[in-house]
Amino acid sequence: MSIEAPILLSDNWFIGEDKTLRFTVVDSAGAVQVISGWALEWVLRNNPGSSAELLTKTTAGSGIAITNGAGGICEVTIEDGDTLGIGPGDFFHTLRRTGDGNEVVLSFGQAILQVAATR
Repeated sequence: MSIEAPILLSDNWFIGEDKTLRFTVVDSAGAVQVISGWALEWVLRNNPGSSAELLTKTTAGSGIAITNGAGGICEVTIEDGDTLGIGPGDFFHTLRRTGDGNEVVLSFGQAILQVAATR
């Protein structure tokens, strides 16, 4: 089941900082999914219809860790250098399961990236 999970101003995500985003994956009944061994991808885009990816993290490459497979929890790690080439703004993010026959959106929403006086 897809869960809307916006990254808002109150989440304090700034350009040039390390940030960890935690997601809990649930099924259509709201029960926690066991995600052990799943291939996951997190993408940041300008808007939902944009084909250009500003930032991508995966379990296969780097950036996503399944920290509690039985509890349905994964963490997306954004390193300070990942956002230096992206200006502040209102973007859109999606976490999805990947793999043949298993592609499904797990979480999505607005993502506000802010700028501070230092980077």
